[in-house]
Amino acid sequence: TGLRGAADSSGDKKVTLNELYSYAFNETLSKTEKTSAGPQHPNFNITLVGSGDLVLSDISSSDCIVMLPSKMSGRVIIRNWSGKLVSEVNKAEGNPVFLALDSGEYKVTVIGEKQTLDGTFALNSGSVYELSEKSLGPVKIASNRVRGEENEDLPSEKVEFSEDNLPSDGAEIKEDENNSLPESRGSYEPFEFSFVNNEFSQSRNEINVNFSLALLRSHVHKVRGGMVSGGGNEADYVEGVQAAYVYNITEEIILGGQFAGIFNLAKQLEGVQAAGIFNVNEAFKGGQFAGIFNAAGSFEGLQAAGIFNAAESFRGAQISGIFNAASDFTGLQLAGIANLSSSVTGLQLSGIANVSKTVGKGGVQLGLINVAGECYGWQIGLINFSRNGVFEFGTSLTSNENLRFSFNSGNRHLYTALSYSAPAESFDGHQIKEGIINVAAGFGTRLEISKFNFDFELLASSYIKAWESEKSTEEDRDIDAEFCMAPAVHLSAGFTPVKHLNLFAGVILSTPLEEEGDNAYYNSDIIKKTRQNCVLNDGKDSLYVEFEAGIKVKI
Repeated sequence: TGLRGAADSSGDKKVTLNELYSYAFNETLSKTEKTSAGPQHPNFNITLVGSGDLVLSDISSSDCIVMLPSKMSGRVIIRNWSGKLVSEVNKAEGNPVFLALDSGEYKVTVIGEKQTLDGTFALNSGSVYELSEKSLGPVKIASNRVRGEENEDLPSEKVEFSEDNLPSDGAEIKEDENNSLPESRGSYEPFEFSFVNNEFSQSRNEINVNFSLALLRSHVHKVRGGMVSGGGNEADYVEGVQAAYVYNITEEIILGGQFAGIFNLAKQLEGVQAAGIFNVNEAFKGGQFAGIFNAAGSFEGLQAAGIFNAAESFRGAQISGIFNAASDFTGLQLAGIANLSSSVTGLQLSGIANVSKTVGKGGVQLGLINVAGECYGWQIGLINFSRNGVFEFGTSLTSNENLRFSFNSGNRHLYTALSYSAPAESFDGHQIKEGIINVAAGFGTRLEISKFNFDFELLASSYIKAWESEKSTEEDRDIDAEFCMAPAVHLSAGFTPVKHLNLFAGVILSTPLEEEGDNAYYNSDIIKKTRQNCVLNDGKDSLYVEFEAGIKVKI
């Protein structure tokens, strides 16, 4: 842990020998000062020759970095997804701490002075991730009871277990049903009725109830049961259900559900929020369902809205009719128009555009337009862009005297390939005269070796011939057309002499498909008029070859 960055007291992202010894000294002392053996102090004897301090590790050169912000304090325990302890840091408020970790998914627990938080996060190669407390959720306090204890009515001490505070042998941990919410204070009433402002209990500041019924509004401290109102419900803590025609508000924690005609607000939720307009909370485990929008700090579960969803981070799914926004997520973003995120570990699926700063390994962007700062996963769409991917325009002259224009975008292991070609003599300025054109779309993969690249593409190709019908007049132009489908394989090799320029040569192999059925516009023979070389014709199937040489501009 110290070499990963916990020992970096100066904040320069380098761990020196003196910093590591100071870290080991303080950690050993803090873990042994309350033991029966008494406080222990580490010692070392090292002889070094030279000037300056010895740097043992450089965090800034690491593949991934986790930043513990300056405002965070407490004991931070990080484990990998299989549960193995990776790092444990006693973080003090004041200065940020940087930890060097490998890319992957992690579980984190922050044991603070007032509460314990936990959550998950994902690291993508080359990224710096800020671990915010807003992305973590509270941990339920557990109580322990020694097996065989006869008097179960005795109050048990609430304990939050950490690496330094484990239950002794023979003890069992059970969840105390009465510890899910803080201890009650104020007065208790099994039933509370209110017209507008709790008229029958105004003399009591804090009311704890099992059930609250209100004509327009009710406000209580804690509910273990339910609240029903024709207007709105307000409470500090709820274990049960809030149902209102207009709104529900829970200032702190709700374990159960909020159902409102207009909106629901909660600080922390474990359960369901459902509203006609919107839902808002800082963190939840469960589901948010709204007619217009949902907003959350972090969550595990599902956000579903008619217009949009917003969250800082989540593990689960965001589904909306228009767009979704999140800082980072593991799971699914599904939107009719667009998805936005900082980091993707999962699937972004939209009708038009997906945008993310980083797409991690195994992550997928699927839409018409996909944009990422860095992509280590997959981009599948009409236009794909990432700084470490393929985004290039090309033009070439083919062996049958066609001009071919191409556009490739995506990742090296899978990119989208689009092309258009027509006879060179058919171009007159920007006008295309009569001739057979070819339109193709498909996917390709690229192998790069130094400045050389080798591409393999599978294309769905169509040959189209259009001409003006004899029925045409100056007022009403009638166009006749023939077409032919011809799946193709495109092989090419290229050389990049300078950064944004690529010289290439290749071959296109096409085989026309015979039309099954009566289609007056389909003519598999029009490919013969493109002056391609037919290298195979057994009477049923034929193979046409076309060579090319050209230039590509890389962006």
